[in-house]
Amino acid sequence: MSDYSLDEIHGRLLMMAKDFHNICVKNNIRYYIVGGTFLGAVRHHGFIPWDDDMDIGIPRKDYDRLVAISKSVFPSKYELKFYKTTKDSPIHYAKFIDSSTTLIEKEYKNYVEGLYIDIFPLDNYDNDSILDALTRKIVLICQGFISCHCTTNKKTGLKRIIQVVSSLINVRMLHEIQEHLIIRKRKYHTEHIINYLGAWGKREIQLKKTLGKPKLYKFEDTWLYGPSDYDKYLSSVYGEYMELPPKEKRKCTHQYYYVDFNKSYKEYQKENIKNKRI
Repeated sequence: MSDYSLDEIHGRLLMMAKDFHNICVKNNIRYYIVGGTFLGAVRHHGFIPWDDDMDIGIPRKDYDRLVAISKSVFPSKYELKFYKTTKDSPIHYAKFIDSSTTLIEKEYKNYVEGLYIDIFPLDNYDNDSILDALTRKIVLICQGFISCHCTTNKKTGLKRIIQVVSSLINVRMLHEIQEHLIIRKRKYHTEHIINYLGAWGKREIQLKKTLGKPKLYKFEDTWLYGPSDYDKYLSSVYGEYMELPPKEKRKCTHQYYYVDFNKSYKEYQKENIKNKRI
């Protein structure tokens, strides 16, 4: 089954977000909706109409605690997947997975998972440190090699050379290098915080006071926590954030190879391994 509508994805993600919110509130986990999800909350009071995912950021201390308690506090259909629990994971950060569903992205056709919400760790960052700026670049390089290693799409030109080189590198080693670099300042006091693994480069660096105490924002028919200073956060990431992009740029971020909201991804894996399809 690969026929799906954006409305259905939105509806299911919204149910997941409500459950995730309740888990965090019950267990005193501080979180923020970030990126396009937060932009949607402020500009559209819900999903950006053409968006197909959700992004959540969690400060490192709470992120690590969520990882530690996830198996004991998550309802049975949910799980937290990330590089430490998943072989050859193309992503480093955690994903809040609905394991009763199956989703495969076109970029990673051999990586089977369920519908997910991205959960990013937010780490201490010294905005005046050359070493921290270098760390950010090395993390991005590592992620590039990981993505090239794990993709099932054949690249061309220089990207093909990088893909071949990446196939010779141990993915777990790259993940461990990333983790070592990302958490190196976990016990430091800094004025800034960063999502090293986000899509916006330097714009992922924020003053901690911009995020501040999580504030509730209306999101569709519920309320989710986001940064306290919405204007400063969204202006720094998107500029004139209330202006809609040109119609030609209103496109979904992801491309899906296979989607089934009625089948567990584990059941899908069993069936296809048995039939030697994966």
